[in-house]
Amino acid sequence: MSFPIIRTRNNTYIIQLRKDITVYQLQDLQDTIQRLRDKKGNKNVIVDMRDVSYIDAFAIGALTSLAKEARENGGDLKIVRISDDIKTIFELSHLSKVFDVYERIEEAEKSF
Repeated sequence: MSFPIIRTRNNTYIIQLRKDITVYQLQDLQDTIQRLRDKKGNKNVIVDMRDVSYIDAFAIGALTSLAKEARENGGDLKIVRISDDIKTIFELSHLSKVFDVYERIEEAEKSF
């Protein structure tokens, strides 16, 4: 499985995660992250999680790594459209302090 990347008009990448994100999809997620790191110019990333019902610790680690990389290069990472279950995971693990979470992609784009 690959994760589609869409380049928006604001020099922002959107990664659309699909279904459950576990250690089994981790290599695909890391490959997507590496492709973003290899590109020049776009520093901001939005992760669209509308289709994700479960995310494990390995995938959270990969997202955290992407956020760190973006911030080190003058950009940022925002997360959009998470389910209530994922929101609970973020709150319990204090990830809501690490990631800005938005209901809509447009809100996240405006926040950069």
